[in-house]
Amino acid sequence: MHKRKLPLKGFNLKRWEWSTVIGIVTLACTIYLVNLEPNLKYSSFNYNDKLIGRKIDSKNNFLYHFSITPRFKNASFKTGYVDKVEFVPVSIETIPDVKVISIRKAPIPWRSVEDVEIQFIVTVPTDFDAKLKEKKVSTELIVNAYDNTGKKIERSTDGRFIRGYLNLWGTIVRN
Repeated sequence: MHKRKLPLKGFNLKRWEWSTVIGIVTLACTIYLVNLEPNLKYSSFNYNDKLIGRKIDSKNNFLYHFSITPRFKNASFKTGYVDKVEFVPVSIETIPDVKVISIRKAPIPWRSVEDVEIQFIVTVPTDFDAKLKEKKVSTELIVNAYDNTGKKIERSTDGRFIRGYLNLWGTIVRN
């Protein structure tokens, strides 16, 4: 009987097997990398808060325009960005109205560190100063940030669970 030759000269069966294995592994890695989600983490706990402006509205409430700039790092191959930020009161007596105006949605590629500026307006009732002096009110807010997939960002770059506290009269961060 005549032995059949492979179409590529110099290739034997062992090389075809290896090519198949390498092709399958490459395909699996490609599928894995394409389906990855961004993994954003807090890189810096200092919010660098600043007061941009203030005024009084028609109901005699004080409006304060603040800006904070937390720093994030992406630990995933997939590029991501901070999509949403919420300010959650620490207690029931906390300032009632915080409205996010803008978030700098800069893409954060793999292993990059990016400062993300968040601007928001805080509405303070006119009797707030009296309640603050009597310590009946808290100015602390928890900052919750979410990435572009909706996943909450709650870890630091060293893997610790982190919750950012923002005190409107001095930024503090607790672990």
